[in-house]
Amino acid sequence: FHRTETQKFRDEIKNRLVKRFDLPLLRINSLYLEEKYRNLDLLSWCVEVWFLAEYFYEAQENGIVPYDEPFSPESIFSLSGNEKKFPFFLSFDIRNEIRKLSEKKQIKSLIPNAWIGTDNNGNYYGISWLYIDNETGVFTTSGIKGQRFPVSESELLEEIMIFDLYEQLLGFFNNKRRSVSNREIFKRINEFEKKYRIALVSSGGARED
Repeated sequence: FHRTETQKFRDEIKNRLVKRFDLPLLRINSLYLEEKYRNLDLLSWCVEVWFLAEYFYEAQENGIVPYDEPFSPESIFSLSGNEKKFPFFLSFDIRNEIRKLSEKKQIKSLIPNAWIGTDNNGNYYGISWLYIDNETGVFTTSGIKGQRFPVSESELLEEIMIFDLYEQLLGFFNNKRRSVSNREIFKRINEFEKKYRIALVSSGGARED
């Protein structure tokens, strides 16, 4: 509905109001309201991280946390009432599964690769990929609007893409999806590099030779 002219007009009014009064605003696609991110939906994750950040900075002001330590939701080891380790590191389990597959020589990549950039409007677009072997791999692309909300859009987009990427990989192993050539992956990476300003590169670079 946000693509209709009426809703675009309403959204622009909201944008001006939150900017004028310095209010946070978070827009989440309805596709991400499923609780598939370690029993969380992305809206809940963003809200929880917001409150955690507030507590973190308050602890810094009171001298409980070193003043130069940056806040990162992925670094929180445990949370009362949640049995998972690193409960807000959304791709924690998937990264472990990918590492195990690599150690068993079933895929080449030890960790997911990602390249994320921004357009002139501050929106984020990314590509994430895994090499199955020297010739083939799987990849996914996605994007997220720039938010007036205290979350890292590039890091959140990377986490979203890793979930999608893992689904691609499982589809390949179950013979439901085809792999693509690494040459095709390089081509798509180059397209992103030419179109967007770089915001984040993980896994040490845009290519793995």
